[in-house]
Amino acid sequence: MKIAIGTAQVGSEYGVANTSGILVENEIKKILEKATHEGVDTIDTASNYGNSEVILGNLNIHNFNVITKLPAVPKNCLNIRNWVVEVIEKSLLSLKVKKIYGILFHEPNQLLSEYGDELYRVLEEYKDKNIISKIGISIYSPSQLDLIIPKFSIDIVQAPFNLVDRRILNSGWLDKLSAKNIEIHTRSVFLQGLLLIPYNKIPNEFLMWDKVWIEWNNWLSNSNVSAVHACISFVNSFKQINRIIVGVDCLNHFEQIVDAVKQEPLTDIINIELENELLLNPSNWGLK
Repeated sequence: MKIAIGTAQVGSEYGVANTSGILVENEIKKILEKATHEGVDTIDTASNYGNSEVILGNLNIHNFNVITKLPAVPKNCLNIRNWVVEVIEKSLLSLKVKKIYGILFHEPNQLLSEYGDELYRVLEEYKDKNIISKIGISIYSPSQLDLIIPKFSIDIVQAPFNLVDRRILNSGWLDKLSAKNIEIHTRSVFLQGLLLIPYNKIPNEFLMWDKVWIEWNNWLSNSNVSAVHACISFVNSFKQINRIIVGVDCLNHFEQIVDAVKQEPLTDIINIELENELLLNPSNWGLK
């Protein structure tokens, strides 16, 4: 199954539609058990998702491929190499694993800085020692790939992709990455939960795009289709995509996602595509 478990909600109150707060450990355990049963084999986390790595480490995740992320290099860092080593070793210790499937750069543009080569070199050393299997980048815009892919050997690209945000497809990078045998992991399939919120509960900050939300909710109602099914079906229809990272609020939400994957794919989904960076990049939202 292409689904991978995103764990931002494990260590923080993540997502616009999140009303349940941080996931409790017992609920996470149930989600992981269900994931194992359904053949979901990948967990996506990060060292700056609160204490998510520690929580996951306490739940015995050895049967999963774990992907974590290297955060932004702190200002006034005097020794890049030591800092990278410290972050990786801390992740290994927190997760209680000896190997990590992938480490992604959370701030990929730092690869283009004066210390970018050194950052990459340290990860490459860990890859040579078979402690890391894959090196990747987590991007916010496909334009970041134009400069990074030609310069560095990248194994995984994680990118936003959903019914509203189709930039990775329209830019041609979905096909180009697939042709290079680079794993494509998509996130934000629900646009951080916005696509799951009924129109009358859309936060005021997003009402400038109310035409989109009205069209979307009307289509769901007229088609008698759940938002989860439509969102999952759209992204899952692209064979180039290796993993669809989904954040979950509870076991029931995860079960809905698994069921959506198993249902017949939808062939005629409404086009609500936008290219407005104010909406597509959550860092512009001014929300938690």
